[in-house]
Amino acid sequence: MRKSLIFLIILTTALLLATIGLAKTKQEKKDTPKQEEKKGDPPPAVNKTDDLIPPWELSPEEFPAWEDFTEKYSLYCMAPFGKKIKKPHEIQIQDKKFIFEGSTARIESKAKPGREIRFGVLSGIKDWHQDTQANLRFFISEWKKEQVEGIIMGGDLAYEEDDLSNIMKLFAETNLPLYVVVGNNDSRSEFNRVIRKLSKVHNNIINMDMIRILHGDGFDMISLPGYYDKKYTRGSSSCTYKPEDAQELVKESETLQEPVILITHGPMKLEGKDAIDYAWEAGNVGDEHLTDALKEAKNIKFGIMGHILEAGGKANTIDGKLIKQGVYSDTLFLNPGPAQSLGWKMLDGKTSYGMAATFYLKGKKGKYRIIVAPKE
Repeated sequence: MRKSLIFLIILTTALLLATIGLAKTKQEKKDTPKQEEKKGDPPPAVNKTDDLIPPWELSPEEFPAWEDFTEKYSLYCMAPFGKKIKKPHEIQIQDKKFIFEGSTARIESKAKPGREIRFGVLSGIKDWHQDTQANLRFFISEWKKEQVEGIIMGGDLAYEEDDLSNIMKLFAETNLPLYVVVGNNDSRSEFNRVIRKLSKVHNNIINMDMIRILHGDGFDMISLPGYYDKKYTRGSSSCTYKPEDAQELVKESETLQEPVILITHGPMKLEGKDAIDYAWEAGNVGDEHLTDALKEAKNIKFGIMGHILEAGGKANTIDGKLIKQGVYSDTLFLNPGPAQSLGWKMLDGKTSYGMAATFYLKGKKGKYRIIVAPKE
């Protein structure tokens, strides 16, 4: 009887100790913060489209070759500034050597310093209709007469991939450097695919979605591909840049030498009906973040920016003042108007059936001339 009592006491004590130990363990677990809740853990890194940052974006990287670089960013709106390739890619376009070093390129030439530099400029081609083809051939003939040194193609080049291919082949036959950026209605993957394919045969096509900075021979260029307002882009396949992309222009332009030309599709936000961002029934619709950036970036004094078709055929200062054709200005932002043959009512009441421009640089001043396609 005594042994049974002792055994019962020992068993009860053991069960009591076990219960106390289990309760203590549960309390300790409850009081210990979960690993994911520790303060100081960084949030998951995201890029500008709210996706996880790809491994190659986590740190600066040198790509093996130009083809690797362009393939990596073929689905992007734009390559980041500062990317490099180990072996520079060199091409010859007429008497100029272009050296691609990643998202930066430079030109080597024996061009005369201080000369008047001329560029053909157009935007909003959009289709391969026979009347639009006639427009493009007319513009090219005018630029040949003026002996332009290159052609700037400011976005919205074609809705369809085949049309884009035909358009780029036509311009490539000029053997002039073609500086191209994606617009709000271009599909970025189709655009980059066509440019990559054609540039293997026509090396004078320079994709400014990839080349963000170009150190030229008497000028520098910087690019901002796409458009800022997602409501007016071509869905998920299009290119929408962010406010921080516009702000990047400030820092990245610091090392550029004047005159600096910004190549983009849409205008900055200005004021008044004479502005290149004034749209029917909507007023001034330009990007205010781009305005802020350009006012802060003191050496970006010139820009090519179409998109607002009805406001085309004119240029403004950074403060929105209208600049007349043929008049040199210290700062000039040009909307060449729609190159497309489809009739479009302009703000002056006239109808455009296709227009483009010639842009001139002389020292640190610029002027322009509007070219109107003849309507047959």
